[in-house]
Order: sequence, then C-alpha cells, then structure tokens
Amino acid sequence: MPKVLESRRIGRMAVNEVRSLLERHGCIVQEIDGSNDHGEDLHVTFVQDGQRTADSLAVQVKGGISVRTRRGHRVPVGDHGSNWRDGTLPVLCVVHDPDRGGLFWANATRQLRRAESLRKTLKSVVVPWESLLDDATIEAFVRRMRNYLRWEREGAGRWADMADVEFAPDDIVKPFVNDCGEPMVFWQKRGEQFAVLLHHDLDWEPVNIQERMLHFSPVPFIGNVILNEAEAHWLMGCFKATEWWRRDWWEWGPEAFAEAERRGVPVLLSVGYAACHWCHVMAHESFEDEATAGFLNERFVAVKVDREERPDVDAVYMEAVQAATGHGGWPMTVFLTPGKEPFYFGTYFPPEPRHGMPSFRQVLEGVDKAWTERRDEVGEVAGRISRDLAERASVYAVGSGVGKAPEEGELHAAVVELTRSFDERRGGFGGAPKFPPSMVLEFLLRHHARTGSEAALQMAERTCEAMARGGIYDQLGGGFARYAVDATWTVPHFEKMLYDNALLLRVYLHLWRATGEQRARRVALETADFLLRELRTPEGGFASALDADSLDAASGRTAEGAYYAWTPGQLAEVLGEADAALAVELFDVTGTFEHGSSVLQLPGDPQDAGKYEEIRAKLFEARSRRPAPARDDKVVAAWNGLAIAALAEAGALLERPDLVEAAERAADLLITVHLTTDGRLLRTSRDGKAGANAGVLEDYADTAEGFLALYAVTGETSWLQLAGELLDLVLLHFTDEASGALYDTADDAEQLIRRPQDPTDNAAPSGWNAAAGALLAYAAYTGSARHRTAAERALGIVATLGARAPRFTGWGLAVAEALLDGPREVAVVGPADDPARAALHLAALRSTAPGAVVAVGEPGDTEVPLLADRPLLDGRPAAYVCRHFVCERPTAEVAELEERLRG
Repeated sequence: MPKVLESRRIGRMAVNEVRSLLERHGCIVQEIDGSNDHGEDLHVTFVQDGQRTADSLAVQVKGGISVRTRRGHRVPVGDHGSNWRDGTLPVLCVVHDPDRGGLFWANATRQLRRAESLRKTLKSVVVPWESLLDDATIEAFVRRMRNYLRWEREGAGRWADMADVEFAPDDIVKPFVNDCGEPMVFWQKRGEQFAVLLHHDLDWEPVNIQERMLHFSPVPFIGNVILNEAEAHWLMGCFKATEWWRRDWWEWGPEAFAEAERRGVPVLLSVGYAACHWCHVMAHESFEDEATAGFLNERFVAVKVDREERPDVDAVYMEAVQAATGHGGWPMTVFLTPGKEPFYFGTYFPPEPRHGMPSFRQVLEGVDKAWTERRDEVGEVAGRISRDLAERASVYAVGSGVGKAPEEGELHAAVVELTRSFDERRGGFGGAPKFPPSMVLEFLLRHHARTGSEAALQMAERTCEAMARGGIYDQLGGGFARYAVDATWTVPHFEKMLYDNALLLRVYLHLWRATGEQRARRVALETADFLLRELRTPEGGFASALDADSLDAASGRTAEGAYYAWTPGQLAEVLGEADAALAVELFDVTGTFEHGSSVLQLPGDPQDAGKYEEIRAKLFEARSRRPAPARDDKVVAAWNGLAIAALAEAGALLERPDLVEAAERAADLLITVHLTTDGRLLRTSRDGKAGANAGVLEDYADTAEGFLALYAVTGETSWLQLAGELLDLVLLHFTDEASGALYDTADDAEQLIRRPQDPTDNAAPSGWNAAAGALLAYAAYTGSARHRTAAERALGIVATLGARAPRFTGWGLAVAEALLDGPREVAVVGPADDPARAALHLAALRSTAPGAVVAVGEPGDTEVPLLADRPLLDGRPAAYVCRHFVCERPTAEVAELEERLRG
C-alpha cells in the first residue's frame, strides 16, 4: 500500500520552493500568499492541465500536503478552525509508492458531497524519493547510530543514552516508512527491536518497540513478535510491519484463517482492549513467556482483536463464551476452527493452575490434543455451537417482541422495578461491583420531569451524590473511573473511559438543570475539563481511555491506581503536616489498600472552601509529576458522538463557549476523517488517520446524536443535514424492514457466524436504543413520518424489556419518555445578534422537557421545517412550543417560555 510521506521536510520549504515544486510538475501557479500565523499553510491558486481546479486552495504542510477549498466543510487547519461549509473537501497527500519509484501527490478525498469533479481533475505529481531517504542517509545513520540509538530502561521509567553500541554481523538494519509517513530505520540486535525516526538533520528519535509495547498496552509480545497493522493501530499508531518482520499475532481477517487452513491448526482468538487491566496481566504472565509463546506459535494461529475496533467480533464470540461458561469478560480467549467456528472458551487464564482454573499452557496443550486426536468431535461441537448462535440472529424479528412503543404503564413499572434494587443508603442499584448507571439516571430525570415522580428524582440525586463523593470520582482532576469494585463507590477500577465520562457529564448537567444543585454543576464542569485536558487528541477528537495501571515510582513497577492513591506521608510531603492532617480528614485517607494508601473521597462538604481548593490545587500539581497512566489514543466515532453531545450542551447551558468549540472540532474530525466519500462511517481513527473497520450501528446513531445536539446549540443547519444523512443510512442498511428491528452491523458488512443484534444497554447506549433516540429527535425537527415511525417501531422492544430489566434498557426508557412527551419542539426566531433571541434560546435549552428539540434561526428560515412559517412577534424575537408541529401561540417572554416547557 502507498504510504503518506513525512511532511515536515516539505513544511520547511520556502514559498518559492513550493511554487517551483508545483510548476515543475505541470501546475501553473497563479497566486501564492505566504503562510498563516503558525507558518503552516500556504494559500495557492493553481491551474493543472490547463484547467482551474478550484477557486482558492490551502496547501497544508503540517501532517501531509493537503488541498482544501474555502467552500469546503468546517475543517481544522493547523490550530485553527475555518468556516468552510459546502461539503467539498479534496485532499492531496504526498504518497510514497514503491511500484512507481517515487513520491506522488494523490487525491485522498474524505467527504460527503460534490467532490467527484475535483477528484477527476487532480493528477499525480512525482517527486524523487531519493531526495528524502537515500543510501547516503542510511549510511550516515549507521555511522552515527552508536551515539544516539541504544536506549535502555532505567529505574522509574527513565531513558538514558548509551554510547557503547557495537554492531554484530547478525544485526538487522533496514529502512522503512511508517504509517505516519515518516522515514524510519529498523534495527534488531540480539532479540531487541528498535525503530528510529529520521529527521532531515539526522536528529534521531529512537523508540524501543518491545519496551513501548510492554509498558503501554496489553497486546501480548510473543518472542520476537513484530507489529502487524491491527496491533500497530491499537498500540502505537504509527509502526507497521513489512515482509521482513515475522508475524506471530495476526489481525482478524481472511489471511489469518487461510493460514490456519493451510497449516491445519486451530485459531486462538484473544480479544481485549488497551485499558484492560487483566489483559495486561495475561500478556505479561503468559504471552511474553518464551516457552508458552513458542508452543502457541507452533500449534495455533494467534489472532488479536481490539474489541473497541471490532465490537461485532467481540459481541458474537462473547455471546458464545457467556452461553458456555455462564460469565464473560476480557481478555476473552476463544479457540476457533479455520472456518471461524468456536469450540472452546474462556477469559483470563493464569500462568499456573490457580483456584480450580487450569494454566494457560494447560489449556493450550489440552486444546491441541483434542484438535489432533479428536478432530471430528471438535468439528461437531463447533458446528453445533455455530448453528445455535446463528439461530439467535432472528430473536428480535417479527413476532418476537418488536412492536408497539411503551406507554405510561410500562414506564411506571420500570421505575417500580428500579426501586426494588435501589441501594437507598449508598446509591446505585444492586451490590458490588457497581457501575455508573448513566442511562438509567437519564431515564429517571426525564420521568421526573414528565410526571413529577419524587421517587425517580430521589434515586437519581442519591446516586449522583454518592458517586461524586466516592473514590470512583477523581476528587483532584475530575472524571469518573469505569466502576467501583465495592458497593460503597470507594475503590474504583481505575481505568477512565470516554463513554462513561461523556454520559455522566450529561447526567450531572441535566441534574443541575432540573434542581439547581451546585455539586452537580461542579462535577459537570470538572468532568468536561477532564475530557479536554486528558482525553482530547491533537486532531481535536477524544481518545477512548486512560489505563488503570501506571508506574509506581517507589517500587519501580506498574500498579493499578498508582497515579491516584495517596498515603498520609505523601500528603505531608506536598502539603506540610498541618494541611496534610486536614487533607487526611477531608479526603478520608485511612488506608483503603493493604499497603496503606488510599483513593481520595469527599464524604462531607469542606467547611473552608478556599482552603479546600488550595489543597486540591497543590495535590493536583504534585500528582501531575507522577508517571501518568497510558492513554489509548484511538478515536471511536460513537464515543466521540456522545462527547460532542455532552460538551455542546454543557457549553451552552453553563455558558462555556470553549466547550462548544471543542465539540465542533471533534465533529469536524469525524466528518473529515471518519466519513468516506459515499457517506459511510469508519469506526476508528488514530493520529488523524482512519482505520479500516466499518462503523457499526452505535457509530451512526451516537454521531447523529452529537450532530443534533450541535444543531440545537449553534443553529448551524449543516449539523442537522449531516445527522439526517447518517440516519437515512441507518434505515437503509441496519433496519429490518419487515419488523423494524435493528442490527448492530450493516447488511453489507463482513458476515460472521451470526449478524449481531442487541437492544440492551451496556456500558453505553445500545446502537438500537441510540438510533431510536436520534430518529425521534430528527423527526421532531423535520416532521418526517418515516423517521418517527422507525423510532416508534424500534422502541417496541423497550415495552417488552423495560419493566423486567430497566437497568439494561435505560436509554430506551429515556427515549420512550421523550416519545410520550411529544417530544416538545421549540422554534426560536429572531436576528442572530439580538440578545432577546439569545435569551429565549438559552431558556429553551435549559428546559427539562424530556428529549425536547430546539431550533433557532432567522425569520423566514425555510431550511429547517420546524422554523418554517415562524414570524417575529410584533417585531420581537419569538419562541414557539409545539408537539407534532402543532404549536401554541408564540411568546417573546423568557418566563412564559420557561413555564410552558414545564407544563
């Protein structure tokens, strides 16, 4: 595959050199006007092959040469966003193609509409490859390697240069280009592997691949394993194997199963994710063991899958694991035939027999023996399991529960059922472990808003208070951990996930909106700031997770929660004895863990708010100097959609425009990187480069949800239009026309042993329920009966499941609340610069009406049906409150609008 050239070298070219480069390859440059404030962009107008290709082009020389029209979609350029809007986004990248013997400029358009004509006119431009990485450069590198390359890990995560490197005859030194387009050199010495980034001035940046893998990810390192494409994107983002790197882990795909068929061996499927603690543990204990690795490579084809990249693969085989063992989890360990049929299952296996569990080596030997000696029996078992899974594919089809949307009785029954498992003393539902019930809390808040139910509000308030005071909430930096291992929210499993924090940000924001509770407002703001500070990527998206583990400087080992826990002695080192004693009492530092450290809690409100903030600030600053948890920089479309919705609403309601801007920038990334030319979504990206995996239902639904929230906040109709295009694809490719049931994968996606389909919420809203919510909101904006009918049909399953299992249908129940309320449709019209319009708009956004949609625009706006035929009121900005496009009389008064939205 061609690879994008490292562009910093080109970025340092003078304006005249860029002009010369363009003209040398047939581009007649008409204008060139320098660069932006950061020296990153050169604005060029040029003619190619005698035809003008665009009115005004920006040649971006940071991260690849790209060409963008001023009339294109909103696109981040350098550190700035621009207001380009018509959907045309031709992108030219400098590409290295070995088959063509050089570099060329090739179109890499990633946009929805009207790019075809430009794509046809753009020609490739060849540039000599030798000028950037030739033999002389490599020779110079080799001469200087001993002074720059050999880095060893020392003590608490430090690196030190070693000047005593000697080359042996069996050393491997080869040049390559990574997926970021950077010229690199690979060096292998006595089993250690290094990759060195080449700069034009030979200022080397060595990276020990093996150490980096072991420290930052759970991906197993088998012997001298070299990254293939899947692991590269999962772990490191840039490095990509070539033919001279041995493949011990395969990515999911036909090549791996063809190899298993060729060798006549089974497939070991290991499924995990970057922030998974036990994935790390099993990797270090078993996959890195040389003897175990050798046996695994000899007798199996090992396939590694990131469940966040391929939720469809994870869902199908997790169902098999749960059916066979009664439980599930990660790492998930499944043995498959070369035909992808599962026949043996498990999760984590220890390196030695423990607590009745066999060791991983024993499992491997047992499976190998069964495969070798009882192949027919194994094949029969695999076929039976696969048939059973396939038969479940139609479980939610016609006549099996998809029908009429829930009514008042079902929603009331769901609240009653929740009261049975509600923990009145400690908040939340059920016992240990406790997961943040984000979607259930949203349902309870909406139910209270619609019915006035005090029971619903009390369950939401008590749970939110308990989580905010507990160790599951980061009392210094904001943001929530994945779950608490106990029933009191004290001891968290420390990984921080984007989806949890996006959903909880919205819950606390809505709790503040409903009650005015200042704790909820503070938590919402701190969680938003956490997202921007610790999860935002340079491209403007949001990374998927922070690891649970980090390096403990005292022991020199990684440990779960090392970054967040404190001992009284550590507090004294930072605060002094007096303030440390206050902090011990304030944060309940009483030895949560066996080694005397504690996760910080806030059991009571501080009496001296100023001193509390002073102590927090000092501890936060001191903690920032600790080795931080690793971050999984993978950008997942669905979870970014959730973050976009939460940040857009928080920015508007709390009057923080920077949060709205962050939401817009993340949405821009989804448009420019995740959307293909035919409007389809790709699930993930890293470093601004899209992954290969197709989006699943939750990606389309949650991205549409984010775009709809942006429209409500900004009034920019392009967000509504884009949401509609995504939802049309949901109806076309994910919906069973006969029953209205929804599938997790598109009808043209890779066929697994069954097409996954699940309407129940898990850590995030199911794609099914998320799609129902987005379809309902879009119908409220547009009056589309087609979209509303699809939402109502999808909600039929909630009527069946909601009263029996409300903890697993929270988002569906929340959408059903919106359906019963209308949802309310609010149209605000007036001149854009009129403060009265802004006041009405803010009042509408602060309404607690379940699922209310808000449209704002100029009088006479006809692009959005909800705004059509909505005149001013006696020359003043006006608000219209409607249901099914039937509106009450307009009002120009904020207080009157607020009263109508409460009724």
